[in-house]
Amino acid sequence: MKRKLGALEKVDADLPNLQHKIRNDPSSYQDDFVNQYSQYSSLYELFLSSPTTTDDTGLVRLRDLIDFVSHVADCYPSITTAFASDLTRLLELHHATLEAELRDKI
Repeated sequence: MKRKLGALEKVDADLPNLQHKIRNDPSSYQDDFVNQYSQYSSLYELFLSSPTTTDDTGLVRLRDLIDFVSHVADCYPSITTAFASDLTRLLELHHATLEAELRDKI
């Protein structure tokens, strides 16, 4: 079994590296993916509940997580079944309030 990153902070700081590792060995990094997907889900729900009060840090993090999940979602189809509909819903409900970079990412 390959050695995983120990601290969640390291994973947060290096999503492209985790993305690469997941592509190479999805089963070994499923727990790390689930942690990141959970963060995405939390930020998504926060944004839906209050899109105008989400701070810049939260928007940047949400954008980064959307990018990350979209690149590896096919490795975990049972976990990410709602991901595409989440993005569609985000665009339908808040297209006018989404920052340009986040809207482009989606």
